[in-house]
Amino acid sequence: MNLPRTAFGPSSLLVAELDAALTRLAAIERRIRQAEADRVHELAIIFELAAAESQDDLSMIPDGPRAELAYRASRAEIAALTRQSEHTVERQLCHAQTLTHDYPNVYQAYRAGTVSEQHTRVIIDAGTIIGEIEHDPNTETRRQAYETAVLEVAVRETPARLRPIARRLAEEHAEHPIAERHERARTRRRVVLVDQEDGMADVIAHLPAVEAHSIYQRLTVIAQRIEQKETAAMAAARSEAAAGTTADAGSGLGAGATSRRRLRDEIRTDLFADLLLTGEPVEVAAGVPGNLPGIQAHVQVIVPATALGEDVAAEAGWPAHSTLEPAVLGGYGPISPDTARDLAAETPIWELIRTNEATGEVLSVERYRPSEAMRRLLRVRDQRCRFIGCRRSAIECDLDHTIDAAKGGPTATTNLASLCRGHHTLKHHTGWRVSQRRDGTLDWVSPTGRGYTDRPPGNRPGNSGTAGSKVRFEPAF
Repeated sequence: MNLPRTAFGPSSLLVAELDAALTRLAAIERRIRQAEADRVHELAIIFELAAAESQDDLSMIPDGPRAELAYRASRAEIAALTRQSEHTVERQLCHAQTLTHDYPNVYQAYRAGTVSEQHTRVIIDAGTIIGEIEHDPNTETRRQAYETAVLEVAVRETPARLRPIARRLAEEHAEHPIAERHERARTRRRVVLVDQEDGMADVIAHLPAVEAHSIYQRLTVIAQRIEQKETAAMAAARSEAAAGTTADAGSGLGAGATSRRRLRDEIRTDLFADLLLTGEPVEVAAGVPGNLPGIQAHVQVIVPATALGEDVAAEAGWPAHSTLEPAVLGGYGPISPDTARDLAAETPIWELIRTNEATGEVLSVERYRPSEAMRRLLRVRDQRCRFIGCRRSAIECDLDHTIDAAKGGPTATTNLASLCRGHHTLKHHTGWRVSQRRDGTLDWVSPTGRGYTDRPPGNRPGNSGTAGSKVRFEPAF
């Protein structure tokens, strides 16, 4: 692939202009967040004024017919004033009341511009499992502990990355254990059909997270293989056409092949339909060279040894210690210990990953070429692309040498990191630079000289749920 000269490199005359524009943008973003926080403040006041009409003077929410009417009247006027629907205003009022009353430190961080509105919503949504003060006198203490831990992470992560971390931290302070909630939630599993325009429809399955992630990852792995085959077949067809021979660009691609290469989302969707309707992918049934037998979906589950039971821990030789730490499905969050035990009973291969007890750091392995063991270790450590804010799964990423191998960089886990193809290209062909610490932390420097830190998901401060021994399950299909 021919690429242009290094974009925004050290010699570029445009870097100074870019730096000035980014500085102005950062100041504008802070002002926007402060203005949004002011809006939240006024909405909270309006909510409290409606609650003041309650029959119970101590009520913090509108209680009784008079207060309900006061709330509805206020909601209607806000909608008219701001030209929004009352449904939208309803969500804003509830969010404002919860944020200012239940999460005051998060609100202050919002006013200071260090977190965004999306961060506050992620924190509040994850914290719903902590419960209400009316139901448990200790809720306030648990919520404060959760707020302190999650805010430490929120100030340096995007909302998308914060979401699984917030859910894991909230789990440590939940009103009811996840096993109990999971059993209730399983009774609501369902498949929904929603008709759409242009002859399309959505099939939406609501099912346990382990099964959902396994299904999606299996579709992705097969789709990647088919995508490579289609690309190679179309390249061969073009070469034959250029040589003056006749060729069918779709030859060997199986049913439904066209001269246009399908996008991965299209392939994944076609596979989904094929597997449900015929029991196997049409591409396999049609005899694609090098069929796809034995492809496994990789679902990473991190489990404290004691969650598997004393007998399992004793057999494996793991130290026994009491813990409230939940089992974690990589890329999703906490799952039921019963589900983790079922996976342990069914999977033929267990992999124990030893880490630093204090920090959760995954230990290094030295090899010239990344071995499969190293790849597995890095998938556990990185979990997703290590560029700032990116959440593409590590399974779909390249293993990149932080210091190029051509420049003497070792092929070791202390010099390797998962980068998606787009950010891999960005690292090598723009002014972005990166260095790696021994614990896997990446320090990025932008073309304008700004520094950004990305920590491995398992090594961040306050994330006690990842230290110690871990077990990863890889369900086979």
